[in-house]
Amino acid sequence: MQANFPLMPATQNRPDFIVIGAMKCGTTTLYHDLLSHPDIFLTDKESNLLLTPDPQESYSKAYAKADEKQLCGEVCPDYSKLPDLSKAIPNAKKLFSGATPRIIYLVRCPLARTLSHHRFVSSRRDTRFPTMPSDINQCLADHPELINYSRYAMQIRPWIDAFGKDGVLILRFEAFTQNRIDSLKQIFTFLGLSNDHLPPQLNQIHNRSDSRPVLTPTWQRFIATKFYRSLLRPLLTLSLRDKIRALVLPKPSSDWTSPSPETKQQIIDLLRDDVTELQQIMELDSPPWPLD
Repeated sequence: MQANFPLMPATQNRPDFIVIGAMKCGTTTLYHDLLSHPDIFLTDKESNLLLTPDPQESYSKAYAKADEKQLCGEVCPDYSKLPDLSKAIPNAKKLFSGATPRIIYLVRCPLARTLSHHRFVSSRRDTRFPTMPSDINQCLADHPELINYSRYAMQIRPWIDAFGKDGVLILRFEAFTQNRIDSLKQIFTFLGLSNDHLPPQLNQIHNRSDSRPVLTPTWQRFIATKFYRSLLRPLLTLSLRDKIRALVLPKPSSDWTSPSPETKQQIIDLLRDDVTELQQIMELDSPPWPLD
């Protein structure tokens, strides 16, 4: 799907483009890839600026150091977590007030995404979020987000209704990971940028659920301190912060129960209609993934 509209007027109080998700679909890897392009300026990943009390002020502060020739963007999978974060789209409509941002949405086989989501959440020790049993067979009824965040058509439809289909690029995770070069060229073209700047490490995958460092309560308290946020963090590059986390924090627990065949089938049955709708949105001749 190729956008056919001019670049937005230069402004730094709102993003030119937003990567809205989905969670566990490669957004962290894409964030690193986009960050390497000299004509792109990004906020910190998952900064949730669209959900702040004054998004325009938040973006102005975040983009204060951006060059006027750079496209300003944000990568935040939280923006495709309906119905839990229902304020994202109304806030976006107010922020853009008739303009057309570019929306990029990474999607993944919904069964694989659901399982990766569960493995990630059940292994973390972040006290800001509710715990989830390591046995996914016990989780579906009590954690509807596992299914809802895999309803890609449900998530993207309000964005299309708000800003039009031409402003939305839907990209499959599988295509992105199998051929990063072609996928990035497609994204850069969609954004109106040159394809001359490709990341140097196209074999690196970030934020895998089975190897992502676990955020412990002690680390969580430390990164929330004024010392870290105001003094230390600005001095550390993103790659250096990733290396420190990998050295200091524990790896995810291997105590994870694989889903039963019945649970897999339940997930597939719950998501089948949404996959059909996504096929129609993407104008594909066949489903994006063979669920059966």
